[in-house]
Amino acid sequence: MVTIYDISKKSGYSPTTVSKALNNYSDIKTETKEKIKKIARQLGYFPNSQAKALATKKTWNIGVLFSDEEHTGLSHYFFSQILEHFKREAESKGYDLTFISRDIGKKDMTYLEHCRYRQVDGIIIACIDFADLQVQELIRSKIPVVVIDESSLSNSSVNSENIEGANLLYNYLFSLGHRRIAYIHGQRYNFVTQARIKGYLQGIEENKQVFNTDYLVEGRYYSPQYGYKKMKELLSLKIKPTAVMMADDYMAIGAMDAIKESGLKIPEDISITGYDGIELSQLIHPRLTTIKQQPDLMGKKAADKLIKMIENPDIQPEIINVPVILIEGESTRGI
Repeated sequence: MVTIYDISKKSGYSPTTVSKALNNYSDIKTETKEKIKKIARQLGYFPNSQAKALATKKTWNIGVLFSDEEHTGLSHYFFSQILEHFKREAESKGYDLTFISRDIGKKDMTYLEHCRYRQVDGIIIACIDFADLQVQELIRSKIPVVVIDESSLSNSSVNSENIEGANLLYNYLFSLGHRRIAYIHGQRYNFVTQARIKGYLQGIEENKQVFNTDYLVEGRYYSPQYGYKKMKELLSLKIKPTAVMMADDYMAIGAMDAIKESGLKIPEDISITGYDGIELSQLIHPRLTTIKQQPDLMGKKAADKLIKMIENPDIQPEIINVPVILIEGESTRGI
């Protein structure tokens, strides 16, 4: 096994200088670092994680806390994309990921206990009940935390522009001539839901429209079945909406089935929009008008922020907002 002493002998630098260069210490010149790292690669050097942890006082391990209500796990489209790009960025900086839960080897432990057990340097939290006392305990701990799509005054957060996204959809439909615009949103207690409802209501206010309570309906994220069911309810109204905004693309797919089953055409009789911009939304017919979020950018920014917090404990919490993009499909038209 190649050690730093082998690299020292080959390069002519002291073991201390070699160690600092391999761990990117700022007091080592860039040219020296590059030379030492090149020799390390040539010799097939691979750092010992325990030795690295002792040298840097870090475990180079980041915890991931993710548990959505639907138990979708890594099949959750939006979060899996965030996590993939978070993982790439973290690994490029030398960090590994560990999933955090309450059940390790059939032994119950809190989220915080699991984090301490695994000695994580920091943690990313997403798609979880932030009112959970164990989550609150973790957020209040001294472990650096970045949350995704959630309000946090004490920790950094990376959020998609949810208010802007819903407002953008409403104004787009309004510009097409629609005045009876309904919104089937996700679970009401959800932070993302509250933000998007705010964007929808802002659109009504900005365009001096009258709010119709019948047009604001609660559904369930990632559920075509709820999209179908709630769209049926809207279609049963005496005065039907001419356009409907859906909480996400999956719900929109279910809603489209309900519309077609009712003998109506999209977009001739009713326009419909989704949210998320998943690949499937651009393959179905009619192609869905939707809001594309940027989970790749969110994941990268979350990793970058968390690593900065780990490496600089004095860094201040920050709210990072990531823009969204309107995709104009074939499921909407002017009236």
